[in-house]
Amino acid sequence: MDCQSSFYSFAGMIDEQAALRALGVQLRTMRKARGLTQEGLAALCDFNSTYVSQLERGLRNPPYLTLCLLAEQLGATVRDLLPAAE
Repeated sequence: MDCQSSFYSFAGMIDEQAALRALGVQLRTMRKARGLTQEGLAALCDFNSTYVSQLERGLRNPPYLTLCLLAEQLGATVRDLLPAAE
């Protein structure tokens, strides 16, 4: 494990807030690259647009099946949504 990682503390614990913010950035980048608004992605996933906004701002910790649905609607894999820990 790299001591300089933005997701891990010196004790080896994941920094949940940093990881959620990075996930949100990745989700927003992928959504915009596909020309979707938050409302458009929310409609595809049958979510409220407020939920998509909260995900993109790192305020919500989505369950795995939500990540699967988001990835499917974005034409990606769950791994594509997850930022790489440095």
